[in-house]
Amino acid sequence: MSRWLKWSLSAIAAVLLAAGVWTNTSGGEPKTIVMGTSADYPPYESVDAKGGGEVVGLDIDIARHIAEKLGYELKISNMDFNGLIAALQTKRVDFVMSAMSVTEERKQSVDFSENYYTARNTIVSEEENRIRRWRS
Repeated sequence: MSRWLKWSLSAIAAVLLAAGVWTNTSGGEPKTIVMGTSADYPPYESVDAKGGGEVVGLDIDIARHIAEKLGYELKISNMDFNGLIAALQTKRVDFVMSAMSVTEERKQSVDFSENYYTARNTIVSEEENRIRRWRS
């Protein structure tokens, strides 16, 4: 496992533990933790049409790994992106992972972990139709 991934997983788990979300003290059956996401932004999260409608992606893999390490069963609640923070605030979900960027407005309502991935926008073209220059 890469150093970056280990750090990312540790940071996310630490934030959730500090928030009191994951505290499995039952010693028996694993408890369930509910992740809110909007499965419409691959590769972070999307619905696998061929896989029976299962929600898959980078955020899902990270959440499953953390839940497993902490002894929890992960339940995924797929919803509209605009309702994720409200779902967290009303305790319909325990945490949110959905390629959500930190903004000052969002920081007024919820707490964020450290970034575990920084996306960069790119333009892709076919090799035979290369972009050679920008026109104004």
